[in-house]
Amino acid sequence: MARSHGDLMAGGLPCGGHTSATTGSSGAARAAAVGGTPVWDLMSLPVAGRPLVGCGYRFPLSDCIPRNLHKIDVVEILIDDYFLAEDRHKRLVRNLVGKVPLTAHGLGLSIGTAAHPDGAYLERVAQFLKDFNISCYSEHIAFTRARDSYIDDLLPLPRTMEAASHLVQNIRFVQSFMPGTLLFENISAYFEYPDSEFSEAEFLNRVCGETGAGILLDVENLYANSINLGVRPEAFIDELAAASVLGMHVAGGRWCGNIFFDNHCSSIPEGALRILNLALEKFSTATIVVERDRNLGDGSELLADVERVRACLPANIEADRVDAS
Repeated sequence: MARSHGDLMAGGLPCGGHTSATTGSSGAARAAAVGGTPVWDLMSLPVAGRPLVGCGYRFPLSDCIPRNLHKIDVVEILIDDYFLAEDRHKRLVRNLVGKVPLTAHGLGLSIGTAAHPDGAYLERVAQFLKDFNISCYSEHIAFTRARDSYIDDLLPLPRTMEAASHLVQNIRFVQSFMPGTLLFENISAYFEYPDSEFSEAEFLNRVCGETGAGILLDVENLYANSINLGVRPEAFIDELAAASVLGMHVAGGRWCGNIFFDNHCSSIPEGALRILNLALEKFSTATIVVERDRNLGDGSELLADVERVRACLPANIEADRVDAS
């Protein structure tokens, strides 16, 4: 997901629970109760091979999503917008707790900045995860901050040994605050650093392998990079460590001349769905989340994309609905 922080629409919850979910005879994840509230262990799902397919929560969809939970397996909330939201919007998010598995996603970490991430920010994130009894948090392999300057976009890192070393230190620093699993996402980019020493997949494998963090494979970002940078999706997927990919994103974008911008403003392009099919042949992911930030309308196009993604699941891993009973 490559978007500016000014586009944030909601706050978030991450993708697991402190208590393990049970598994029914159908293989569907069941919720365990914590203080009377169901908590799902989504990280157990890749073993069963049954990804949950859902969408990102955006405040303009605050009526659509609750009315259509029977069509949605999982809802992703953007944690930074939750922090910035008015109390009435926070209540709308809290109303989803216990009704559907929730995942969390962030944009404010700037894990690629040479200095450690902001400890006060991490304490807020960790407290949020603790309050919701959820133990997995996803972010981006990118930077949005340089010293005291804030950059309103997700910028790529030079894929060098030095950058990898700094990144590993920063991920370990973040892990010291967090109660559970961290996932990091591949981003879309519009330029390459000439001094990079690794492919993007090699870079992700290195830093996630050294830290134990997981990978959130953004299929739309890979699609955009295949167009704009000439990345070969098949090679990228082949290089990624299979066991590390625990979540996926899909989205739509728009063309501007001969550049494809990943701005989450339209339905998923067929080319991205073809890459998703390739990815599903290799990776047993826990969740697949459709992102849509603009042109939301009444939410019908977003829900249609959820069904298009669900239709991509091979028959032997067709997603079950999560049973909260």
